[in-house]
Amino acid sequence: APIRFRAFTQTRSTRNNPNLQTTAQRQAIELFSQQHQISVLPVPGSYPSPVWLPSSSVTISESWSRPLEDMRIGDSVVRTIQFDVEELYASMLVNLDFTANSKLRYYPAEAQQIDITENSGVRSGHTQNITLVATEAGRFTLPAVEIPWWNTVSNTLEYASLPSQDLDILTVDGEHL
Repeated sequence: APIRFRAFTQTRSTRNNPNLQTTAQRQAIELFSQQHQISVLPVPGSYPSPVWLPSSSVTISESWSRPLEDMRIGDSVVRTIQFDVEELYASMLVNLDFTANSKLRYYPAEAQQIDITENSGVRSGHTQNITLVATEAGRFTLPAVEIPWWNTVSNTLEYASLPSQDLDILTVDGEHL
């Protein structure tokens, strides 16, 4: 629907008039924006996730609080996963789900979110820190992270992903099993 803007004008001579509301020199102005029609398409039936992410761009990256090569039983490391999304607010993004493994425990922290509004639209950042604690020695594979999203430019399903990683957890003495 159109947006309505209503204002009143005044002349310089009536600006300090305490009876301005009854002054004849005051005029009402009322303007309306144009009406806009928006077509909303349904989520494609083949979309593989209950979380709908329509965007022109989704990127994902990760960083670690320390090198992974010398992790021993009892050590912890913080994995920071950042994803940036065009045309969606951060509140529309969900935390990544991690499940515990016998050799590695996951402790996700509350995500940090930011929205940046520009003339061209909105973009958001979603940063999630996950503390990983080694509970056993041995070889462990961190699973790949895949976030499905719908590319609104090409009208296709895409994935933002991080590859799986192998991690060797050493004994307390620094030995391989």
